[in-house]
Amino acid sequence: MGTVVLEELSKRFGHVEALKGVDLTCKPGELTVLLGHSGAGKTTLLRVIAGLEIADEGKILLDGRVVNDDPPRSRGVSMAFESYALYPQLTVFDNMAFSFRVATGIRRPSPEEVRRRVQEMADLLEIGHLLDRLPRQLSGGQRQRVALGRTLVREATVHLLDEPIAHLDAKLRHLLRGSLKHLQRDRKATTVWTTPDQLEAMSIADRIAVFNHGVLEQVGAPADLYENPKNEYVARSLGEPPMNIFPAETRHSKGGWTLETAGVSMPVAAEAAGVLSEVNGDRRVRVGIRPSDIAIHSEPPPGPSLEAEVLRFEPLGQYGVVSVRCLGEEMKIKTGKGVQVDSGTRAWLVPDPLCYYLFNPRTGESLRP
Repeated sequence: MGTVVLEELSKRFGHVEALKGVDLTCKPGELTVLLGHSGAGKTTLLRVIAGLEIADEGKILLDGRVVNDDPPRSRGVSMAFESYALYPQLTVFDNMAFSFRVATGIRRPSPEEVRRRVQEMADLLEIGHLLDRLPRQLSGGQRQRVALGRTLVREATVHLLDEPIAHLDAKLRHLLRGSLKHLQRDRKATTVWTTPDQLEAMSIADRIAVFNHGVLEQVGAPADLYENPKNEYVARSLGEPPMNIFPAETRHSKGGWTLETAGVSMPVAAEAAGVLSEVNGDRRVRVGIRPSDIAIHSEPPPGPSLEAEVLRFEPLGQYGVVSVRCLGEEMKIKTGKGVQVDSGTRAWLVPDPLCYYLFNPRTGESLRP
């Protein structure tokens, strides 16, 4: 099956709370990505599931069985470490085959089957020609693929992958993302994958769990988290470049609702009227707008706009990214192909009124219903 259920899971290292009351369910055959910055608690969570760390509070259930007191080798999970953890005296082949020798509770395959499975996995990871080498004869990216292959060659109940492609070059990362997702779906293997890279998370995950300093902020399908972030942290975690967020005040008149910032009155779509009518009493809000939902002009356009100073322009082929100084902070705008903007010039920004995200300025929570 491969169901993973975590109930009120907490873990402390001295005075540091690495995990704070985490509730998370990973369904059978699902690929769950733990997304967060360094120190968010992602690796600690994997190690607690694997039994390499002991939870201070809460329960870990694998297929309905509480395994808090079970040793790692009897939990039926496999784990790929970001630090590789290869045996230096063993060849690539023996490192990848080692899991068959120590695993319990599974049928031990014949030597011929072990060789076949190791070769197939090595070929998938593009290290099939390195099986006779020792770890010291490999590059960092090759060692990471050996560690990943050692984990995936076993048919474990749950695969735990700690930043499994972080040390690979961009081309190989892109290739392996697709190959590993196909393998995971073909096997229907329950997989928990950690990464700080939101593009990686969006491209492979069935569901994303966003972590922030040990707190599970939000869990959901990638598209749902992108469109309906629970708070500012989640909103900034998904999307490249990240969402721009700035302060404003709400105003209501016969013409409807507007957002006031830096002396500019910006219209708000009628769909947001219900939210703004219930906004906190001091009328302040935090406004989020994605870089692709802002138009940039070299001259003042008709209607309301925000004046900005262009800091730099990054041409990226099919689109460009303009960094500007606006409202006292740096903001990003995503432009179309062929657009050229010069650094040091003035620009005027027009956000799409249909695309605002509104947040409570005190809590950071979304004001969307």
